[in-house]
Parts: sequence; structure tokens; C-alpha cells
Amino acid sequence: MIPHRFVVKRPTAHEVRAFCELCDVLENAVLSRENVEPLLARWNLRANRVFAPHEFTRYSGAMGTRDFVLTALAPKPQYVADLTWAEAVAVFDAVATGGLESWELDFFKDWLELQFPDANVSDLIFWPDSWFGVDAALQFPFTAQHFVTAAMRRSGRQLPGAQPVELPFPVS
Repeated sequence: MIPHRFVVKRPTAHEVRAFCELCDVLENAVLSRENVEPLLARWNLRANRVFAPHEFTRYSGAMGTRDFVLTALAPKPQYVADLTWAEAVAVFDAVATGGLESWELDFFKDWLELQFPDANVSDLIFWPDSWFGVDAALQFPFTAQHFVTAAMRRSGRQLPGAQPVELPFPVS
């Protein structure tokens, strides 16, 4: 469960509908090679980052319009200087166990990357064999505590309240 202070406020249903419509218009305009600058400016005014025209024709293979819109309307992740071990464990657990909606998962993967620079936490969670460089890591039953410990070691960030956790593979 995501700690209360990090829960992401969901955009309103009205805003999601409006941006789904705008997304469809943008996609059609890009495909028709029309001038999309005014539409794109409207989108980027509210989005959490600057989007390029090609992104409106490429997302559909990975997610639906609603998830694309929710991901774009989620706030930009912020670095949390006073992040605790327990909070990081809770977020890693939520990301790793699949208890989040697609847009929330995208947000918290980016959030974790920001909290643990150069740790490549997405690979750590989803492709531990690549992350550790050991095929056996894919079969190991990692816990959120393992993930936080590995991310702290790789990034060099120490969190208050960190518990000693032995990792099954060395961190390089």
C-alpha cells in the first residue's frame, strides 16, 4: 500500500474525458500530417512533461488512450529528501506486486528512479537477472526489502530506519 503522503490524486472524470478526446484529435491530426502545434500546446500546458507529436501515434501498442491520458495527467514525480526505509519498502512492494493501475505504476516507477538515481529500479524489479547479471536472479523470491537494499547500494542513498537485509547476489 502506498504511504498516504505519496498517494497520487487522480484527475477528475471530466478532465480525463476531455483529454481522451484531445488525444484522439491529436492522433488523427498527426496521422493526417496537419499542423498540431495549437493542439499540442494545449496538451502540454497540462501534461506532466512536454510531449512530441509522434507520441500520439505510438502509445496504442503499449496502452489504451485512457491510461495514456492518466499517465500524462499524473503529477511529475518529486525527490523526497526525508524518505524513510519503511516508505520505500511500501512503494517497492506496491510496484512489484501489481496492485496499482497502469498510470500509477508508471508514476511510481519514475518516482523510484528519482529516489534512487542510477539504480535502474525498473530493471531491478522486473528483470533482476539483467540487473544482477545472474540468470538465477530471475527465479529468486525477492522481497521489497531486497529491492530497497539493492537500490540503496547501487545509488549510494541511505535511508533512515534501514534494516539489514542480506542480498542473494552481489551489487555492482
